[in-house]
Amino acid sequence: MALQAMQMIHVDSLDTQQHEEEVHILKTAHAQGMKHTQIIDRFAEMRLRADLPDTTRPIEVPDCLHRPSDRQTYPYYRVYETGDGYISIAALNRGLREKVCALLEVTDAHIERNSGDISDTAYFKQKNIMRTIEATLKTNTSDHWLKKLEAAGIPCGRVNYRSDLYQDEQARALNLMWELDNRDLGKYKATGNPIRFSKTPVQPKSGSPVLGEHSEQVLQTFGFDSEEIAALKQSGTVK
Repeated sequence: MALQAMQMIHVDSLDTQQHEEEVHILKTAHAQGMKHTQIIDRFAEMRLRADLPDTTRPIEVPDCLHRPSDRQTYPYYRVYETGDGYISIAALNRGLREKVCALLEVTDAHIERNSGDISDTAYFKQKNIMRTIEATLKTNTSDHWLKKLEAAGIPCGRVNYRSDLYQDEQARALNLMWELDNRDLGKYKATGNPIRFSKTPVQPKSGSPVLGEHSEQVLQTFGFDSEEIAALKQSGTVK
Protein backbone atom coordinates (compact mmCIF):
# COMPACT_ATOMS: atom_id res chain seq x y z
CA MET A 1 0.00 0.00 0.00
CA ALA A 2 2.88 2.35 0.76
CA LEU A 3 4.40 1.73 -2.67
CA GLN A 4 1.06 2.64 -4.25
CA ALA A 5 0.43 5.71 -2.09
CA MET A 6 -0.31 8.01 -5.05
CA GLN A 7 -2.92 5.61 -6.47
CA MET A 8 -4.48 5.11 -3.04
CA ILE A 9 -5.47 8.76 -2.52
CA HIS A 10 -9.27 9.00 -2.52
CA VAL A 11 -10.93 12.43 -2.38
CA ASP A 12 -14.55 12.03 -1.28
CA SER A 13 -15.81 15.04 -3.26
CA LEU A 14 -14.14 13.89 -6.50
CA ASP A 15 -13.77 10.12 -6.47
CA THR A 16 -16.93 8.77 -4.85
CA GLN A 17 -18.75 7.86 -8.07
CA GLN A 18 -15.74 6.13 -9.61
CA HIS A 19 -15.11 4.27 -6.36
CA GLU A 20 -18.70 3.01 -6.28
CA GLU A 21 -18.37 1.83 -9.89
CA GLU A 22 -15.14 -0.03 -9.07
CA VAL A 23 -16.72 -1.70 -6.04
CA HIS A 24 -19.66 -2.80 -8.20
CA ILE A 25 -17.30 -4.27 -10.79
CA LEU A 26 -15.44 -6.22 -8.09
CA LYS A 27 -18.68 -7.58 -6.65
CA THR A 28 -19.88 -8.83 -10.03
CA ALA A 29 -16.61 -9.65 -11.83
CA HIS A 30 -16.30 -13.25 -10.72
CA ALA A 31 -19.91 -14.09 -11.55
CA GLN A 32 -19.40 -12.57 -15.01
CA GLY A 33 -16.28 -14.64 -15.62
CA MET A 34 -13.92 -11.67 -15.78
CA LYS A 35 -10.21 -12.38 -15.53
CA HIS A 36 -7.94 -10.40 -13.22
CA THR A 37 -6.32 -8.63 -16.18
CA GLN A 38 -9.74 -7.61 -17.51
CA ILE A 39 -10.59 -6.07 -14.14
CA ILE A 40 -7.45 -3.94 -13.92
CA ASP A 41 -7.80 -2.89 -17.58
CA ARG A 42 -11.39 -1.87 -16.88
CA PHE A 43 -10.26 0.22 -13.90
CA ALA A 44 -7.49 1.82 -15.97
CA GLU A 45 -9.98 2.67 -18.73
CA MET A 46 -12.33 4.26 -16.18
CA ARG A 47 -9.55 6.45 -14.78
CA LEU A 48 -8.40 7.50 -18.23
CA ARG A 49 -11.97 8.32 -19.21
CA ALA A 50 -12.35 10.44 -16.07
CA ASP A 51 -9.18 12.33 -17.01
CA LEU A 52 -10.55 13.00 -20.52
CA PRO A 53 -14.26 13.68 -19.94
CA ASP A 54 -14.78 15.66 -23.14
CA THR A 55 -13.35 13.16 -25.62
CA THR A 56 -15.50 10.72 -27.57
CA ARG A 57 -12.65 8.73 -29.06
CA PRO A 58 -11.91 5.21 -27.80
CA ILE A 59 -9.70 5.08 -24.72
CA GLU A 60 -6.68 2.83 -25.14
CA VAL A 61 -5.21 1.29 -22.00
CA PRO A 62 -1.39 1.58 -22.24
CA ASP A 63 0.42 -1.70 -22.71
CA CYS A 64 2.56 -2.68 -19.73
CA LEU A 65 4.66 -5.48 -18.29
CA HIS A 66 2.84 -5.92 -14.99
CA ARG A 67 0.45 -8.45 -16.47
CA PRO A 68 2.31 -11.77 -16.81
CA SER A 69 -1.00 -13.49 -17.57
CA ASP A 70 -1.07 -11.59 -20.86
CA ARG A 71 2.63 -11.57 -21.64
CA GLN A 72 3.57 -15.20 -21.10
CA THR A 73 2.10 -18.57 -20.38
CA TYR A 74 4.01 -19.56 -17.28
CA PRO A 75 1.86 -21.66 -14.95
CA TYR A 76 3.86 -21.16 -11.76
CA TYR A 77 3.92 -17.36 -11.62
CA ARG A 78 0.58 -15.75 -12.31
CA VAL A 79 -2.83 -14.73 -10.99
CA TYR A 80 -5.42 -17.50 -11.01
CA GLU A 81 -9.17 -17.46 -10.63
CA THR A 82 -10.59 -19.58 -7.80
CA GLY A 83 -14.13 -20.62 -6.98
CA ASP A 84 -14.89 -17.21 -5.47
CA GLY A 85 -12.08 -14.81 -6.32
CA TYR A 86 -8.47 -14.40 -7.44
CA ILE A 87 -5.13 -15.46 -5.94
CA SER A 88 -1.53 -15.20 -7.06
CA ILE A 89 1.07 -17.98 -7.03
CA ALA A 90 4.81 -17.35 -7.27
CA ALA A 91 6.76 -20.63 -7.45
CA LEU A 92 10.01 -19.47 -8.99
CA ASN A 93 12.34 -22.41 -8.35
CA ARG A 94 12.16 -26.11 -9.05
CA GLY A 95 11.46 -27.08 -5.43
CA LEU A 96 8.45 -24.79 -5.27
CA ARG A 97 7.20 -25.91 -8.67
CA GLU A 98 7.33 -29.51 -7.50
CA LYS A 99 5.27 -28.57 -4.43
CA VAL A 100 2.64 -26.93 -6.64
CA CYS A 101 2.44 -30.02 -8.84
CA ALA A 102 2.17 -32.34 -5.83
CA LEU A 103 -0.50 -30.24 -4.14
CA LEU A 104 -2.64 -29.81 -7.26
CA GLU A 105 -1.90 -33.28 -8.70
CA VAL A 106 -0.28 -31.93 -11.85
CA THR A 107 2.28 -33.86 -13.93
CA ASP A 108 4.99 -31.70 -15.49
CA ALA A 109 7.70 -33.64 -17.31
CA HIS A 110 9.64 -30.43 -17.97
CA ILE A 111 9.49 -28.95 -14.50
CA GLU A 112 13.24 -28.25 -14.52
CA ARG A 113 12.80 -25.65 -17.24
CA ASN A 114 12.23 -22.04 -16.35
CA SER A 115 10.16 -19.29 -17.94
CA GLY A 116 13.05 -18.36 -20.24
CA ASP A 117 12.15 -21.23 -22.56
CA ILE A 118 9.86 -19.59 -25.11
CA SER A 119 9.87 -22.27 -27.81
CA ASP A 120 6.54 -23.36 -29.28
CA THR A 121 6.90 -26.79 -27.68
CA ALA A 122 7.43 -25.33 -24.22
CA TYR A 123 4.61 -22.84 -24.76
CA PHE A 124 1.94 -25.43 -25.52
CA LYS A 125 3.08 -27.72 -22.70
CA GLN A 126 3.01 -24.87 -20.21
CA LYS A 127 -0.35 -23.77 -21.60
CA ASN A 128 -1.82 -27.20 -20.86
CA ILE A 129 -0.39 -27.20 -17.33
CA MET A 130 -1.73 -23.71 -16.75
CA ARG A 131 -5.22 -24.79 -17.86
CA THR A 132 -5.07 -27.82 -15.56
CA ILE A 133 -4.07 -25.67 -12.57
CA GLU A 134 -6.72 -23.13 -13.50
CA ALA A 135 -9.47 -25.76 -13.62
CA THR A 136 -8.39 -27.24 -10.28
CA LEU A 137 -8.29 -23.91 -8.45
CA LYS A 138 -11.80 -23.07 -9.67
CA THR A 139 -13.18 -26.05 -7.77
CA ASN A 140 -12.81 -24.40 -4.37
CA THR A 141 -12.55 -21.04 -2.62
CA SER A 142 -9.59 -18.70 -2.29
CA ASP A 143 -9.41 -19.37 1.46
CA HIS A 144 -9.29 -23.11 0.86
CA TRP A 145 -6.39 -22.91 -1.59
CA LEU A 146 -4.44 -20.25 0.29
CA LYS A 147 -4.41 -22.42 3.42
CA LYS A 148 -3.15 -25.41 1.45
CA LEU A 149 -0.56 -23.43 -0.49
CA GLU A 150 0.74 -21.66 2.61
CA ALA A 151 0.93 -24.96 4.52
CA ALA A 152 3.09 -26.35 1.70
CA GLY A 153 5.39 -23.31 1.83
CA ILE A 154 4.38 -21.99 -1.59
CA PRO A 155 4.44 -18.17 -1.97
CA CYS A 156 0.88 -17.06 -2.62
CA GLY A 157 -1.62 -14.38 -1.74
CA ARG A 158 -5.09 -13.04 -2.31
CA VAL A 159 -5.39 -10.32 -4.94
CA ASN A 160 -6.28 -7.14 -3.05
CA TYR A 161 -7.81 -4.47 -5.26
CA ARG A 162 -7.44 -0.84 -4.31
CA SER A 163 -11.17 -0.25 -3.97
CA ASP A 164 -11.44 -2.92 -1.29
CA LEU A 165 -8.54 -1.67 0.80
CA TYR A 166 -10.20 1.53 2.02
CA GLN A 167 -12.50 -0.52 4.26
CA ASP A 168 -10.25 -3.54 4.78
CA GLU A 169 -10.23 -4.59 8.45
CA GLN A 170 -6.55 -5.56 8.44
CA ALA A 171 -5.50 -2.31 6.76
CA ARG A 172 -7.38 -0.33 9.39
CA ALA A 173 -6.01 -2.46 12.23
CA LEU A 174 -2.49 -1.66 11.01
CA ASN A 175 -3.39 2.04 10.72
CA LEU A 176 -2.59 1.97 7.00
CA MET A 177 -5.60 4.05 5.99
CA TRP A 178 -5.66 7.66 7.19
CA GLU A 179 -8.65 9.97 6.87
CA LEU A 180 -7.47 13.54 6.38
CA ASP A 181 -8.94 16.90 5.38
CA ASN A 182 -8.13 19.46 2.70
CA ARG A 183 -9.37 23.03 3.04
CA ASP A 184 -10.78 23.21 -0.50
CA LEU A 185 -11.55 19.60 -1.42
CA GLY A 186 -12.76 18.33 1.93
CA LYS A 187 -12.15 14.88 3.37
CA TYR A 188 -9.89 12.38 1.68
CA LYS A 189 -8.23 9.04 2.39
CA ALA A 190 -4.55 8.24 2.02
CA THR A 191 -2.20 5.45 3.04
CA GLY A 192 -0.61 5.71 6.48
CA ASN A 193 3.08 5.59 7.26
CA PRO A 194 4.34 1.98 7.05
CA ILE A 195 7.33 2.63 9.35
CA ARG A 196 6.62 1.85 13.01
CA PHE A 197 8.37 3.39 16.00
CA SER A 198 7.46 2.04 19.44
CA LYS A 199 8.34 5.25 21.32
CA THR A 200 7.39 7.84 18.71
CA PRO A 201 4.52 6.41 16.63
CA VAL A 202 3.64 8.29 13.47
CA GLN A 203 0.07 9.58 13.64
CA PRO A 204 -2.01 11.53 11.10
CA LYS A 205 -2.34 15.24 11.79
CA SER A 206 -3.42 17.74 9.16
CA GLY A 207 -4.07 16.98 5.52
CA SER A 208 -2.23 18.37 2.51
CA PRO A 209 -2.37 22.19 2.44
CA VAL A 210 -3.65 24.16 -0.52
CA LEU A 211 -1.54 26.74 -2.31
CA GLY A 212 -0.76 29.60 0.06
CA GLU A 213 -2.54 28.13 3.06
CA HIS A 214 0.50 28.56 5.33
CA SER A 215 2.03 31.65 3.74
CA GLU A 216 1.54 33.80 6.83
CA GLN A 217 3.04 31.25 9.23
CA VAL A 218 6.07 30.71 6.98
CA LEU A 219 6.70 34.44 6.51
CA GLN A 220 6.30 35.09 10.23
CA THR A 221 8.93 32.45 10.89
CA PHE A 222 11.34 34.49 8.78
CA GLY A 223 10.57 37.72 10.62
CA PHE A 224 7.96 39.39 8.40
CA ASP A 225 5.39 41.44 10.29
CA SER A 226 1.67 41.64 9.49
CA GLU A 227 2.00 44.82 7.39
CA GLU A 228 4.79 43.37 5.27
CA ILE A 229 2.83 40.16 4.75
CA ALA A 230 -0.26 42.12 3.73
CA ALA A 231 1.81 44.10 1.22
CA LEU A 232 3.25 40.90 -0.28
CA LYS A 233 -0.24 39.51 -0.67
CA GLN A 234 -1.55 42.76 -2.16
CA SER A 235 1.23 42.79 -4.76
CA GLY A 236 0.59 39.15 -5.64
CA THR A 237 4.08 38.09 -4.57
CA VAL A 238 2.59 35.45 -2.30
CA LYS A 239 -0.84 33.91 -2.18
